[in-house]
Amino acid sequence: MKDRVPEQDQALWQSFCRGDRQALDTFYLKHVQPLYNYGRKVAEEQVSVEDAIQDVFVDLWQRRATLSVPDQPRLYLFRALRYQIIHQKKKQQKRRSFSALTVDTTISTASPEQDIVIRQSADLQYEVLRKVIKKLPVRQREIISLHFFEKLSCDEIGTIMQLQPQSVYNLLHRAITHLKKTLPLQLKAVEWLIVVLSFASQLQAA
Repeated sequence: MKDRVPEQDQALWQSFCRGDRQALDTFYLKHVQPLYNYGRKVAEEQVSVEDAIQDVFVDLWQRRATLSVPDQPRLYLFRALRYQIIHQKKKQQKRRSFSALTVDTTISTASPEQDIVIRQSADLQYEVLRKVIKKLPVRQREIISLHFFEKLSCDEIGTIMQLQPQSVYNLLHRAITHLKKTLPLQLKAVEWLIVVLSFASQLQAA
């Protein structure tokens, strides 16, 4: 089923390019939440993620007659949103000072299926992670978001960020290395770090 997702997205893409507004609405509803989650993690506070997403889909509709069908429409959307966020940020820089990107690690109620040890210490873990991740360089923070929260591969992240897969891997490795060095002893093990980050993404999707 997962292998058919790009085909389904391509079919919707072809339909809205032919003027089918309902296909665009379906495409929007299918992808708006992952796009919003990603935007919240990489956008500065003064950038409206909602407006940036709307701009992406307005642009798609306005240019539908000239658009070709991408191999991976989902990756196209992430890349387009990244461009819109950068564009908005540049417009805001004349009026507002640069502020650090934030990572939204709001915690919802853990599901019964989660391990009890992780549930009991989740609040503390997330607060520690939030502070440490916030200090990462911008690109490393973005890669952490795309890899652990959006479950994208290095190849897919490279497509979005216009980087070679090896460069993505190197940045991801540096980010994890930095987190291991900076986090308290109980969170330093990379296996435990990955569990916590993966748990974060599951909570966010709930």
